[in-house]
Amino acid sequence: MNFTRFASCLMAPLLAGCVGSIGNGVLPPGSDLPVGESIAITAPTPQIENAMRSALGDLGYRVETKADYSAEAGFSERPLNVSFESDSSLNSGNGKLPMLGTCKQRVQRLSLVIADMRSGRPVYQGQAEITECVGLSDENALRLARGAVARMRASVTAN
Repeated sequence: MNFTRFASCLMAPLLAGCVGSIGNGVLPPGSDLPVGESIAITAPTPQIENAMRSALGDLGYRVETKADYSAEAGFSERPLNVSFESDSSLNSGNGKLPMLGTCKQRVQRLSLVIADMRSGRPVYQGQAEITECVGLSDENALRLARGAVARMRASVTAN
């Protein structure tokens, strides 16, 4: 076995401890949100707002300050070894810490609810979660936003 291959095999578990995949627990309560509609965004940070603007724009929605729909985004972060339980499907268990972890992993979660401003009725709910070693970056915010809206088009076209 050459050194490069040995180093690659050794580094893979170390790097895997810092990169997680996006999970999505979307709960579409029924949707009537046609593509092209205007959506106003309320987000906890400029990073999340910019990421949501991009993710919704990619799906064909217009982001405006006065809109027919309102997107409320929430962000949370916790250590990987902390979990919580509830009766809803948005539970989050604790992850298994990697044996060779080189960082203190954290679970970052973005939750999204889009409501019709006229009726107040929610038309879409989504979430995404990643495990990272770093705080919220622009790249992570965009990954989370895209994950939270990933099934939006499917829920819209299904009705």
